[in-house]
Amino acid sequence: MPGSNFWNSLQSLVRGDAQPPRRIGMGMMLHHLAASPGRWSGEIVFDPAVANNQGIVHGGALAAILDVAMGYASLTLLGAGDVQRTLEMKINFLRGVPPDRVLADGEVVREGGQTVYCEGSVRSSDGDLIARGSATFYVRREK
Repeated sequence: MPGSNFWNSLQSLVRGDAQPPRRIGMGMMLHHLAASPGRWSGEIVFDPAVANNQGIVHGGALAAILDVAMGYASLTLLGAGDVQRTLEMKINFLRGVPPDRVLADGEVVREGGQTVYCEGSVRSSDGDLIARGSATFYVRREK
């Protein structure tokens, strides 16, 4: 935002002034709440540093949460030696949320031979929808 400390430091960098390092790590604590075949839900508590310069949780943190939620839903259907990787993911960010805590869930919509399609959501502690996502996971099954 123009006039903010972050904006001012970027403008200073454009002018060639050296800038001190800035922490961009995202501190989050995951609490598993429930799991059943094809479903997972949890609560994520944020470190205040997760907020961006607008005071809301950075979209990258929400993307990571959705990847975890949908990935865990997929993992509930895999065997002990099976391995999965995210092939693609799409996210709709619907509203901002301050760095407090959020609820996340993931659900397997379709399981194929080598792929699993999932959908997930992130909600505020009040139940407001923050972000919605979908992902396809590649699965290598143990033979």
